Amino acid sequence: MNNENKKMWMVRAGEGAKLFNEFIESGKVEIDFHAGKDISRAVSPEEIIEAYNQYLTDNSTGESFTDRQIKYKASVLFAFCRDMQVGELVITCNAGGKIYKTGRITGTCQYRGDENNSLYSRTVKWSGEINRENFSDSFLNFLTPKTLIQIKEKYREELFGES
Repeated sequence: MNNENKKMWMVRAGEGAKLFNEFIESGKVEIDFHAGKDISRAVSPEEIIEAYNQYLTDNSTGESFTDRQIKYKASVLFAFCRDMQVGELVITCNAGGKIYKTGRITGTCQYRGDENNSLYSRTVKWSGEINRENFSDSFLNFLTPKTLIQIKEKYREELFGES
């Protein structure tokens, strides 16, 4: 497969990597973003922000977010639903961040939700495993605890054995 212009992604498996085993066993990655309806087809992060703010106005959720937090959450959902593409590479890690699974995105963004929860998922064919101690210091310094990270091209060979 030609990997020219194929992005690479890190998707965290929830708080404390609690969804890691589910991700691997079910062949997927997912993020949680509850706005009371499917907003995966939004054409911009601003459209997601507008829908989310409307949801917060219409529903007394007890949640309180700053504009910056809402903007971040919207940009994550937009990247997951619209920027991420079938065929691109993905990694996720277990609790403690010692084991990383690698794979390829095989499905488009799917929404599953009700009045209390909204999950957005993509199917993945998991194909490899890397121990954290095999990563370069450069890659370890690049990692952040963010939900979704687009991985820099310079790490392609290190993570996926591809150039």
